[in-house]
Amino acid sequence: MPLPLDILNTNFDYVIIGGGTAGLTAAQRIADDESLNVLIIEAGDDFNGDGMITRPGQHGAHFGKPEYDWGFKTVPQTNMDGRQLIWPRGKGLGGSSAINFFIWTIPEREDVNDWERLGNEGWNFERFIKYAHKNVKFSPGGQQPEGVDVSSWPEGSSIFFSLFETPVDDTAKDGTLEISWVKVVTEVELKFREVLRRRPDIPLAKNPLSGDLTGIAFSPSTIQYDKSERSYAGQIFLDYHADRNNLRVLKRAHASRIVFAEEPSQDLLVATGIEFLYEGATHVVKVGKEVILCAGTLNTPHILELSGIGRSRVLDPLGIPVKVDLPVGENVQDHLMVALSWELEDQTTLTSDVLREGVDAYNEQLKLYLRGEGAFNLGVSTYVYLPFATISPKNASLVHEAAFERIKKLLTGGDVEPGVATSLRMQIEKLKRGALECEFGIYQGYLGPFTEGKFIFPRRAKDMLLSSASMTNCGAAEHAISKDPLVPPTLDPNYFQDPADITLLRHLVRFVRELAEEEPFKSTLAHNSENPGPSVQSDAEIDDWIRKCVNSGSRYAIGSASMLPREKGGVVDNRLKVYGTSNLRVADLSILPTHISNHTQSSAYMIGEFVADVIKGIV
Repeated sequence: MPLPLDILNTNFDYVIIGGGTAGLTAAQRIADDESLNVLIIEAGDDFNGDGMITRPGQHGAHFGKPEYDWGFKTVPQTNMDGRQLIWPRGKGLGGSSAINFFIWTIPEREDVNDWERLGNEGWNFERFIKYAHKNVKFSPGGQQPEGVDVSSWPEGSSIFFSLFETPVDDTAKDGTLEISWVKVVTEVELKFREVLRRRPDIPLAKNPLSGDLTGIAFSPSTIQYDKSERSYAGQIFLDYHADRNNLRVLKRAHASRIVFAEEPSQDLLVATGIEFLYEGATHVVKVGKEVILCAGTLNTPHILELSGIGRSRVLDPLGIPVKVDLPVGENVQDHLMVALSWELEDQTTLTSDVLREGVDAYNEQLKLYLRGEGAFNLGVSTYVYLPFATISPKNASLVHEAAFERIKKLLTGGDVEPGVATSLRMQIEKLKRGALECEFGIYQGYLGPFTEGKFIFPRRAKDMLLSSASMTNCGAAEHAISKDPLVPPTLDPNYFQDPADITLLRHLVRFVRELAEEEPFKSTLAHNSENPGPSVQSDAEIDDWIRKCVNSGSRYAIGSASMLPREKGGVVDNRLKVYGTSNLRVADLSILPTHISNHTQSSAYMIGEFVADVIKGIV
């Protein structure tokens, strides 16, 4: 499709790079002012009517497919036997909200308050909850978990219900991001929940959607209940905002760099345009007021560095003049996930694996889907968040002390970026207060591990997901390696550089194995079908298995353009403006300076809502 010439001839008030979760959210709010012209530049396409996106239950089916996924990979990881891990990132309108696992969670209260403690005034839990749920509504129905009171969840209104401690804003009563309970939960999952509820060391989370999620935290999903379709940023845009005259989207356009005026204004760079690639040719679109960079944790620092914002040690070898010296691409943080799986005793039990059993089985599931049944209506809703001290009371203090000593050694070594040092100091505080380092849950199907691209089990299996926010961040980074914008950056998370991380996962594996031996869940599992298997028992054997099978949370990567005071290693300030510039902001997960204990979808929406209010002068 030819490039619309009027786009090149228009001086847009605001240009947003990246039509993902935060970018679309911000654009729609800014365009509420009809006097403003807003342009979104998106490298991918839209997914209007694409059943691969809209139908639930297809968890991970998009990964590695270039029409949906950027397809990033890490460099070979020294402490994982040279493995390269994939980092799936959503490509197209809606970004990762179009390919994620639908999970809607709110962070632990103190995880968010940490951002304010680091010097970001106003970035506390009260602000977070206000913006995260500004556009959310709850739809009743589905498989409501036992023990969750939804009697006061008002149909079709904002989700600020009785579980919340923060009052609703009157403007939030007609949200367009819909959440609901999944429609299908198997007996196997219900029996696993029963095991959890019987454990005295695993409480039912008091207010999981209001910042207190210690214990069993049932999660609703971003699903339009009546339609049984994904609710995500791209769908909201197409359904409610695509016809606006003052809001344009340029799809299949790859932003390459930000163009600045030749002369700074009051020693600050002034963005005047965006250079982008479209069907093999390079173009520049003009901007009159501000550029908002919402390209995500991996693409945002890449664009900044190609624009001359970054460290000289990265840019000089590429021949890119340094315009602003900032620690771009540093302080990257991620979650790791390792899965134990079992074949089911009753192989007629419904799991998502049926979707891989051939055309006839798939078509049969499509018929069931239209009736609100079957594998497409399965979801992920049972999660547990616990401190390490609950998982392993005897070992937690020893592991923490070893982590403290390692962090102190890193900080005194003098070879740590300021932003990373700031994050590490906060990590010590998080561990001391008993932050929720451990997460696990149950998935009704088989997600891996794989051997040479094939499933280890030929039969259907049940998968236990284990996820841990790394206890320490040891120099994880991503940087440009070429002036060519189509050459992806190098990604080096330095997994397991700190032994404490694999130690935590090992104890979590042991804990989940114990749960699998408890009835009534145990009877649902086929005898001797566990992966990693009965031969993997010692610390060394479990660690070796983890190194071979662990995967990145990847959609949860944060920190590459951290929001911190500049002297502490920040790239953006608390109003998300890039230091050394007058009209460039970053608004995506890259700005978060320290990680949260759970999933990041609500954080992305929150950031988009917040930056729009900054532009409007509301905050």
